[in-house]
Amino acid sequence: MNVGFPIDFVVTWVDGNDAMWRQKKAKYEIGENESRKNDEIATNRYREFGLFKYWFRSIQKNAPWVRKIYIVTDNQTPEFLDLNNPKVEIVDHKDIINQKYLPTFDSNTIDWNLFKIDGLSEHFVYFNDDMFINKPVVPEDFFSSEGKARDTVGQSVIMPIEGYDHTLVNNTMKINQLVKKRDVLIKERAQFFSLKQGIPIFLLNVFLSVFPRFTRLYDAHTAYSFIKKDMTKAYSVLKPELHENFMEKFRTADDYSIQFVRYYQIILGHVKTQNMYFGQTANTNQPEKIKQLLFNNRRAKVTNVNDKNDATDEDLAQVVKLFERRFPDKSEFEVVR
Repeated sequence: MNVGFPIDFVVTWVDGNDAMWRQKKAKYEIGENESRKNDEIATNRYREFGLFKYWFRSIQKNAPWVRKIYIVTDNQTPEFLDLNNPKVEIVDHKDIINQKYLPTFDSNTIDWNLFKIDGLSEHFVYFNDDMFINKPVVPEDFFSSEGKARDTVGQSVIMPIEGYDHTLVNNTMKINQLVKKRDVLIKERAQFFSLKQGIPIFLLNVFLSVFPRFTRLYDAHTAYSFIKKDMTKAYSVLKPELHENFMEKFRTADDYSIQFVRYYQIILGHVKTQNMYFGQTANTNQPEKIKQLLFNNRRAKVTNVNDKNDATDEDLAQVVKLFERRFPDKSEFEVVR
């Protein structure tokens, strides 16, 4: 199905095994306290153990219609990548992020500058490098024919369990400052109260509609559909706060995340519903669950493999074997050896 406009994919990637990159990161870690080293600077946030080539294989197999793929990195290039492929372009941090903020190890800083990629299409899909398209998708899985972003339009509640959850509070606080929740629910009731998103989301929206302000919006673990002009506007809304965020080298409790752009698109009415089961997650310390998602799950089209520090070498080896079994054929994006 053709939506009538080009769609690009953007993926952020880092090779945490790169000695030069590790040396650079270590220089800025010195002043950080131990609690942050165990959370925001943890090794698993940057670990590369061989899955990235399968991301490209999943794209070729299941989304061959994509116009272009932009890989955002910090002066790194995947060794398997064929740089002569016209559909692929490496984007260095310095190409999109002001020099005064570099180097950065804060994924939020990187994410917030993606709309500055030269040549990026107005409609693009953002992936982390651990999000794989596991079933055939069409453009309308990500954008409606009229150009609205596909997303799960739901309410949720904040249940903090890690440092990153501070950003969700910050995002929601700003949305509550910008709009009245009641006005949004009335304007977008067809989206918020659509049963097509899944019964749990429908029930959450009904239950939480009695609260006068948003407690949180639903954050699915999947690839995100963005409209470049909306991200540009969201950036301008938060520009003073983002400047302060970008000055930090690692995540902080004051950060705003790219989830805010999703929220902003929702309150603008620029979103069409997507089922909550479109993307599902398993952790690297759960090889059996990953196997279930890759081979036996009928609903999820995007599989998120979340790396955990307590995943053993045996776990990681099993995960790689599962991906080799799922995507055995080399893609056009790989160098022929």
